[in-house]
Amino acid sequence: MLPIKNYMKPELKKIIFFFFLCLSACNFLSPDPVELFTNDKALRSRTEVEKALNGIYDGLQDQFLYGKMLYVAGELMAGNLKMADKQTVTVFEKEFLDLNFTVSNEIVRNIWQKNYEAINRANQVIAAVSVVSDSTVRNQWHGEALLLRSMLHFELLRYFADPAKKLGIPYRTSPITQIEYLKRDSIQTVYRNLLTDTQKAIGLLASKEVNPNRANVWAAKIFLCRLYLAQNLYNQVFSLSTEIIDQSPFRLNPNPTTSFRSISVTDQETVFRLQSTASDNSTALLNQTFNPLLENGGKWVLANSLIETLREYERDLRWGSFYFQQNSQTFVRKFDTRGGEPSTMHLPIMRLSEVYLMRSEANLLLRAGLQTVRSDFNRIRLRADLPIDNAASSQDRVLSLILAERQRELFLEGQTFHDLKRTKQNIGGLNPENSRLVLPIPQAEIANNPKMVQNTGY
Repeated sequence: MLPIKNYMKPELKKIIFFFFLCLSACNFLSPDPVELFTNDKALRSRTEVEKALNGIYDGLQDQFLYGKMLYVAGELMAGNLKMADKQTVTVFEKEFLDLNFTVSNEIVRNIWQKNYEAINRANQVIAAVSVVSDSTVRNQWHGEALLLRSMLHFELLRYFADPAKKLGIPYRTSPITQIEYLKRDSIQTVYRNLLTDTQKAIGLLASKEVNPNRANVWAAKIFLCRLYLAQNLYNQVFSLSTEIIDQSPFRLNPNPTTSFRSISVTDQETVFRLQSTASDNSTALLNQTFNPLLENGGKWVLANSLIETLREYERDLRWGSFYFQQNSQTFVRKFDTRGGEPSTMHLPIMRLSEVYLMRSEANLLLRAGLQTVRSDFNRIRLRADLPIDNAASSQDRVLSLILAERQRELFLEGQTFHDLKRTKQNIGGLNPENSRLVLPIPQAEIANNPKMVQNTGY
């Protein structure tokens, strides 16, 4: 019998090649055909670029991106969640609970793959945006795609970077049109690329057109603050957070729960969010995961160690609104609007309260006066109906207060686990640089990419 390849016509070979390429790089579950375009055939008009850009936002709601696992994975790894009674966990979820991962973990594989699929969509938009003749629109869309690409790379970096080998992740800047083997960039190189892309996005995004449902200039500046904070660049954090607080059109909501109400509620604090409609609920997966009032809902409950922090003050408006007890377990109701109508809410990605807490931390580590340091985190405490703190006198004590306030304010918003690592806190009894706190590069990636290097310990 002759080899099959001898019977293949060149055209058939090309079709099969692109079939397997898309199988690994494209999301066939999406109804939007723009995702399947290859670079030489797609996005040749303003309409196609706009559809592709909207497809990025839609894709961010995926269960392995902001729709669920980018948040839940970190809380599981931080030890903040445990399985609810009468629920069962998969072998892959148990690895997150035990901090004992295998390279074949399907959740890990999907986090890696779905992030890069969304990055590829952003790269398609960036590569084709020049077809948009209106310079204002072109710059806006280019800036949005750049910021979203940066955010997705940052999420991958935080979960997969190997500090022992100083290896980050491949930083992809062009759309996939053929099989391409990329090596891992160093952590330092990834941060340099992130800073470059984010600063370029800030320059492209229109400062007067601020829509919280789209990546906007103030969201880009908050993200840049996150990048500075992750690298301990406190002078830059202070300067930029002050600019955001003083010059942006956003203001703290009087009540800390307003950003988590139904889509009909006016929210002046959320700078960037995933938009929900009555037919497309961006928080549906998170709500299903935590809310036992839904059929088959409520898989995870709060771990006892976290409850102590969240309910330190019984009068805390966040505790009374976001959490409730049932059958001696504490469930989360941060994503269900608590009875609001309609029963959907936008999913906050960046809020102004985080900026106040970043500035407070930066001021502390820049050794500003304690009264100056306290003014920002006390502002967040006051609106939650907590008492003002004036007692703490040591830097370590004030830092612990700021981090505790970050946990109360930002719990389940994708920050806690990464806060613990960057501030060198032990996690589950492990040193913050322990290899068990880094996700493995998926085995499929190692097998298919000869340039890919596995993380330490796997």
